[in-house]
Amino acid sequence: MTILRNVDGFDFTSAPTWKATRYDAWKFYRSHNPCGKEAVDILAISIADKTGYLIEIKDYSRQKATLPSQLPEILFSKTLHTLAMLLPTAVNSNEEAESSFAREFLRVKLLRVFYHIEQPQGKIPPIDLADIQQKLIPWLRGIDAAFRIVSLETKQLPWKVNRAQDRKHHV
Repeated sequence: MTILRNVDGFDFTSAPTWKATRYDAWKFYRSHNPCGKEAVDILAISIADKTGYLIEIKDYSRQKATLPSQLPEILFSKTLHTLAMLLPTAVNSNEEAESSFAREFLRVKLLRVFYHIEQPQGKIPPIDLADIQQKLIPWLRGIDAAFRIVSLETKQLPWKVNRAQDRKHHV
């Protein structure tokens, strides 16, 4: 089990048979990031079924983080950039924990993509999540045709997520 504290304002707790890491905090990613491309927040591996998870978090409940019209492109870019950096990390990173995790992630049998998006409560949501999903379907078809957009309200996630007590962003 892995507990990741305050990942963009949320605490994530994985299942006991999982490994998880804050990918956007990896030294190799931070020092070999061409053109300043962003990546997903969390990489996780379910050891039991050899599934790799890419998890990106967006919290619009308190502030605008990104213009909603650009959100599908940003989510897709983060997903692709993360996948593109896994092989160089596995082969070239001097950080053993990072290179070992990347090698293990590259051996998974199934990829799953989850976009955790929180919206303001009590208002008309500023983002049409169905529209975001439709725009992403053709782009993600070859990565994860069953990708999901989830929130704190989503039931039956393979991990637990709660708002962090200390909402300051930690890397």
